Amino acid sequence: MSSSLAAARRHYQPLLGLLADLDDERIMHLPPLPTGYSPLDSLLDGGFRSHELALLAGKPAVGKTVMSLQWARNVAKAGGHAAYISFEHSQESLIGRLLNIELSETTEPVDETTRESLRRRIRDWIGGICTTAELLETHAALRAAHEALTDYATRLFLVRASLTSTDLSELSTIARHVVGYGGLMIVDYLQKVPLDTSPYHRAAEVAAGLKEIAMADH
Repeated sequence: MSSSLAAARRHYQPLLGLLADLDDERIMHLPPLPTGYSPLDSLLDGGFRSHELALLAGKPAVGKTVMSLQWARNVAKAGGHAAYISFEHSQESLIGRLLNIELSETTEPVDETTRESLRRRIRDWIGGICTTAELLETHAALRAAHEALTDYATRLFLVRASLTSTDLSELSTIARHVVGYGGLMIVDYLQKVPLDTSPYHRAAEVAAGLKEIAMADH
């Protein structure tokens, strides 16, 4: 065998090596990432796998952000790590949405009229009209919702993306060093990721880049 051929082969893995990798404990024991939506998770045999790319599409204002944010929240609540990278919404807005999700699931008794007033109180808090202490003094349901939020607050990262700097390289860094092996990264939304290419090809090229990140970093 020529030295050039031997050198070239060292950069690639033969089938035997790939078969051995299938027994790698980290790969074999990576659980699926459940979305928290029971019918969907059943269809997916437990959820999405950590090397996969899922594209969520829909018309404006049909609930894509709430659905994907709740997926990230569900992963964090279950003990995993997730990053929600948003080009559209501020971190404060996302926190408000998360608190509303927790409010909707609290076991504290709340009638619909009171629930609506508590939602307005959350908007006041996000807008800086009231402090956290004042928010928590409002109602026991808000205290329970806030406590549920803080339970996973160290495992969920809300990232305000930049149209100039949050490119595929930065997303790769977040996937590898923030989310970590077996975690979830959500990008909202794909067409805003900066890329030096035609707008007509942006979605396909960004999707291809995100798929590479998913496969490389699981």
